[in-house]
Amino acid sequence: MTRSIYEETTARIIDAMEASDGSVETPWIRSTGRPVNALTENPYHGVNVVLLWLIADVAGYSTGEWATYKQWQQLGGQVRKNQKAARIVIFKMVRKSKADDDTEDGSEDEDVWPMVRYAFVFNRDQVDGVEKVVSETPPVMLDELERFVKNTGATVEVRGGRAAYSSSLDLIVMPERELFTGTTTSDSTTSWYAVLLHELSHWTGHTSRLNRNLVNRFGDEDYAVEELIAELGSAFLCADLGISSVVRKDHVDYLKNWIKVLKNDSRAFFKAASAAEKAAQ
Repeated sequence: MTRSIYEETTARIIDAMEASDGSVETPWIRSTGRPVNALTENPYHGVNVVLLWLIADVAGYSTGEWATYKQWQQLGGQVRKNQKAARIVIFKMVRKSKADDDTEDGSEDEDVWPMVRYAFVFNRDQVDGVEKVVSETPPVMLDELERFVKNTGATVEVRGGRAAYSSSLDLIVMPERELFTGTTTSDSTTSWYAVLLHELSHWTGHTSRLNRNLVNRFGDEDYAVEELIAELGSAFLCADLGISSVVRKDHVDYLKNWIKVLKNDSRAFFKAASAAEKAAQ
């Protein structure tokens, strides 16, 4: 039996998660910057961000630029022979008319159905004839990070030794910055902001904002889903703001819960990525 696009894509995500044993980060931890379409310069969104991060990580690509075969030709390039395309997921809303049995005049209503299909893209590293632009990573501007946080309107208190968001108080608590350590890709200050972006992703789920289910306990499916939304949301925000995500100390426990959820529902990751995209906007 042929697997659906949801099942096929989710299986690839699960494989990546299962390959991460706690000492190896998931693709959204190792990646910086959103993948973009080389022709339109538009960033990819939702599940496609994670898919392209995953593929680039495995293949060792040096750029986050992608385009279809024809789009690379439009740019004057040519995909080399025997190169394998990356599959991304395209959503399109299709309108379908139906007769309304409840009306005397037999008028037609329209149903809107989501249609899902694959599109195939190639990385710039797979293409000849297009000059590779070597761009230096701009330095992280801490004032820009602070301005972004301030503009959200979130209440953030710095105290204690644990980062958390309280939905009942609508309050984010962050430890002192001195308690954070640097990683191979970020210093202690940007690590602090990366964790804050995770808590801000939870903050977006408050009833006064995106109204997600935040009343849950560790081990529950709803808890795992919300943590996955916050994990992806913070990864998207980190990519947009030019800083690296950080590995949480309880990485392994959360991975186990996420894998369990995804194995039970092939659409769960799509829903989580969509919710994370809304949280990051």
